[in-house]
Amino acid sequence: MLADLGARVIKIETVDANTFVPGHRPVGGKEEFGEAKDLLKLLHDEIKAAFDDGKSEE
Repeated sequence: MLADLGARVIKIETVDANTFVPGHRPVGGKEEFGEAKDLLKLLHDEIKAAFDDGKSEE
């Protein structure tokens, strides 16, 4: 699922749009999209590291 999300984010970046309307964040522009993308990357990396360390889903 996370790999699919990364591919979707890359695809969204190619759209020539000035307004970003996320599901759970304020409406914004390209800067806000970049911030949301950075947050998703951080979450992905932290979750992957936890699983790689043998942590459970709980």
